[in-house]
Amino acid sequence: MKRLLFIGFFLLSVTSFAQNDAQYVEGLLRDYVEGLQADGVTEIFVRAHKCEGNVQRFMLRDGSWCTSNGTYIDTAVVYAKDEQLYLTKIDNCGLFKAVRLEDPKIFAFYKEHEQTLKTERLKDYDTDVPYTDTKSRTAVYNCRWAYVFFTGTETFNSRYDEIQLTNDMEHPNKNYDYNNNHPLVALEAMVDATLKDLESKGKLNRKY
Repeated sequence: MKRLLFIGFFLLSVTSFAQNDAQYVEGLLRDYVEGLQADGVTEIFVRAHKCEGNVQRFMLRDGSWCTSNGTYIDTAVVYAKDEQLYLTKIDNCGLFKAVRLEDPKIFAFYKEHEQTLKTERLKDYDTDVPYTDTKSRTAVYNCRWAYVFFTGTETFNSRYDEIQLTNDMEHPNKNYDYNNNHPLVALEAMVDATLKDLESKGKLNRKY
């Protein structure tokens, strides 16, 4: 059975604390994906997003409070089951109820660009005007995204950091246009917009 391999890749670069750390999130993701696979679901992708230092606090359904330790990790699991498309969210504070998506555009876009997502990665920030010292780069970019795609026959992943999408006019990023037009960035925009829409409509609710 294919397993979720974020270790050394994304999540576990966060310092560990108590139960609401990266290992906790990864465990929930792994169990959820393996549960779907056990039910015969083969088309799944997982998206994880974190910004170092972003701490969030939530009231749970039982009235207790949950605080992310160190860094909040916002994930989504999108999958096709019985010819329907579903999305759920998992974060430092637990599972959300799965929501059926009426619009199949997210999965349709993923399948359309599957080969590119599999073989072409975003490129590093590259400039012909190098930074001369550490003080030259004043902006701090601390957000990153990671995806794991499960198909019926294989698993592949891709990731990018916030800095890859930026452009310093004094040190132009030669890969700025390429990166910002990459299908993975477009897919992330669609996932992010869908999550925000579901949350604004009160359709994305915690399971516990």
